Amino acid sequence: MPTISVPKTRVLTGAGFLYRAPIGTLLPGQTSATVTNRALTSNVATLTTSTAHGFAVGVQIFVSIGDAVFDGLYTTTSGTATTTINYARVSADVTTGAATGTAISWLAGGTVAGGVFTDAWGTGWVPVGVTKSGHEFKWSPKTDKVEVAEYVLPLRIVTTGVESSLSFEIAEFTAHNLAFALNTTTVTTVSGAGATLLTEVDPPDVGSEVRRMIGWESEDCTERMFAIQTIQQGDMSIKHAKGSDNATMGVEMGLEQPAFGKPFRRFFAGSTPVGS
Repeated sequence: MPTISVPKTRVLTGAGFLYRAPIGTLLPGQTSATVTNRALTSNVATLTTSTAHGFAVGVQIFVSIGDAVFDGLYTTTSGTATTTINYARVSADVTTGAATGTAISWLAGGTVAGGVFTDAWGTGWVPVGVTKSGHEFKWSPKTDKVEVAEYVLPLRIVTTGVESSLSFEIAEFTAHNLAFALNTTTVTTVSGAGATLLTEVDPPDVGSEVRRMIGWESEDCTERMFAIQTIQQGDMSIKHAKGSDNATMGVEMGLEQPAFGKPFRRFFAGSTPVGS
């Protein structure tokens, strides 16, 4: 009988660090290039960027220039130069013309060295701050059974939907975190500045709620998670009590299907968290 050892190299402790950002913010490890020109010849699309884009051949990019012929997720092909992006696109030829938009690398996660993430979170990502007891991620598939009279077990269990969420209690009690919990970005200056500053936070009108991206990094810097489009869908209650019972804002950030790609992306740094 083989010897079975129980690995203890991946026992996470600590709450980690939560971040929030506007929809469309670049993930750590992603880069963006400004597109100034587009053309399509013989089923090959060519984009020109304002500066050197740094995309390698064979990487996926998301193109968004407001043109259905060019927009979407594609893989760069041979011939990609410093300010030129080529990819296959089956469509009628399009003559060279000006374009306005971006091409974003699909590669993400960040920089890994020594088995951990070493790069900082980019512009747009704001720390949520401390929480009451960390966060809880849920992925809840809804299923149905294909059954026949001749068998007791179902022939197949099919997925009919999924609900997913990130829940946590924000203990960093600020105006901007309250606006985040209310699905708004409105923190209005009423008067003053500094020590005399007076601000106001109002709930959003129905239908004008603001979606956000949520990010998380483990305390040992070996895991990162990004929820691409979320909205606060739970009961938000605020309790002010006596003594050490500090005030918190509980949120349940429901994941939605983003405009492109997966609803969340999870990355591991080094060999230890990958396991076998």
